[in-house]
Amino acid sequence: MTRCLKHFPILVLPMLLILVSLSSCSDSHKSHTPVTDNPFSVAPVGTDSTLEVMTWNLEHFAKVGNATVDHVVNVVEGLDVDVVALQEIESANLFQRVVDNLDGWDGYRPSSAYGGMNLAYIYRTDGLMEVTATYEILAGESRPLPRRPLVLEGTIGGQPYVIINNHFKCCGDGQLDTGDDWDEENRRYDACQLLEQYVNNHFADRRVIIVGDFNDELADPAEHNVFQNFLAQPDQWLFTDLPIAQNEGDLWSFPSWPSHLDHILINSNTFEDFAATEALVGVMPLQSYLSGGWSEYDAEISDHLPVLARFMPQPSDNPFMGARIGTSGTLEVATWNLGNFGDGPQETGLVAQAIEALDVDVIALQEVVSAAQFEALKASLPNWDGVLGTGATADINLAVLYRTGGTLDNVTVTELFPDNNVEFIRAPLMLEATFQGDSFVVVNVHHKCCGDGVIDESEMWDEENRRLQANLLLKDYLAENHGSDRVFLVGDFNDQLDDQLADNIFMDFLLEPEQWEFADMDIAIGSSVGWSMPGLPAHVDHILVSDEVFPALAGSSFEVEVSPLHEYVDGNWGQYYSAISDHLPVVVKLEF
Repeated sequence: MTRCLKHFPILVLPMLLILVSLSSCSDSHKSHTPVTDNPFSVAPVGTDSTLEVMTWNLEHFAKVGNATVDHVVNVVEGLDVDVVALQEIESANLFQRVVDNLDGWDGYRPSSAYGGMNLAYIYRTDGLMEVTATYEILAGESRPLPRRPLVLEGTIGGQPYVIINNHFKCCGDGQLDTGDDWDEENRRYDACQLLEQYVNNHFADRRVIIVGDFNDELADPAEHNVFQNFLAQPDQWLFTDLPIAQNEGDLWSFPSWPSHLDHILINSNTFEDFAATEALVGVMPLQSYLSGGWSEYDAEISDHLPVLARFMPQPSDNPFMGARIGTSGTLEVATWNLGNFGDGPQETGLVAQAIEALDVDVIALQEVVSAAQFEALKASLPNWDGVLGTGATADINLAVLYRTGGTLDNVTVTELFPDNNVEFIRAPLMLEATFQGDSFVVVNVHHKCCGDGVIDESEMWDEENRRLQANLLLKDYLAENHGSDRVFLVGDFNDQLDDQLADNIFMDFLLEPEQWEFADMDIAIGSSVGWSMPGLPAHVDHILVSDEVFPALAGSSFEVEVSPLHEYVDGNWGQYYSAISDHLPVVVKLEF
């Protein structure tokens, strides 16, 4: 059956036909180990070039203990999908047993849901998607969302995907009463509003797939339809399974009633990926593979059947997508000297593509010469804003760019030491903001260049001494004004961290390791291959953090890197140098 929705066909086939047609394409299967006596292993649906996402309510998992565990393992291995979003996972131990029995898979199950009916994911670790983060959202919204939505973030070829798993409040009389906060339909209606707002604020530029047991019908009349905010925007949102819900002849996900409550919703960024698979979506008829049919499936596995949709990621024209480091659950701060941006060889479009691909939260920029080019850069970056400093010698100014639309809040940017022209030929820029409610400070600097490598404190104009005095002023200022804040002091310091202490402009920071730490120290003392100025080579761009950030440096999310953007411009440093800059960005990623 073919229908037209959002200008491309939605192909809805009975899953038995899908399984047969796909099983004939043996060269497209993901590699997997057949399971002995696995009734579901005869027809895997996964392919090497596609992403299969499945949502499955497992009804008070595990209904009959280890027997249910065995069934779930068999289904996952047999169908050979990529990501399975689960609902009603009550037993943490038996969930872990499922994960442990799946080679090449991992899982995540928080334990915050009302009544222990938790959401969970199991996902491939050796498949098409590289999973980068799993976490809960909207924790303070228990009325509309008694089970917090569970986010899984990942990348495919550097392009970000976001899957949001849900289990809405059940029951009701089928009549939407928006005047009653505790009306079940209204709680689901409000949950849809919250999800749309959250996606627009946090994932507007990403491919988003919203799945789960929504406990409501897509085909309800408009005045009682809890999904009306999504259905009213066909250019922005699409329920991939809408034709299934609209056709009583199709297999539904909840045969006992019968009804269709389990859905897969995508945003417009994902439309092309879905259309590229001929819009393949369906309810998986797992009962057909059991000798006892539906009665066996219902008794030993669940009263819901899973719903699956397939996506074929379309290539991006952004050459830097493989350089992505950011996730929405972590804070990323970067420093990048753009080499006379606006008065040099830069291609503004390439710089914008690199920033989009890195997917960080704050970028401290140095050597921004043209205000017009800076404004053009901002204009080409949706959901970003920024401030350009003024008054620098030769207009080689500092700037900061930062994400808007919900990632950062309470952002202010101010100049420091505008009158200290000896120490600072470019006044530092300070950004203050909150990330997920936690405050932090980023100070962007670009110290005086050059010198002979020796600090002469008796000579005011000695280059090393000017850099040393700049650091001392900053250290005293931060201690006095931000002594208990999370501080990032970043930028082009025009000096190396591994100089002898007597001639090291960072000596006062290095001598207080209980107060300050260079997040990039291992890079600075490591191979020159990883330095921020490969052309010299040298590593002069640093990220210094205060002790309030130390716990985050020890966290599992912590990463620091010099981003090898030159490898994505025909793998050529000369091409990068001539088109963008003589510096590479340095990025730190962490979670407070």
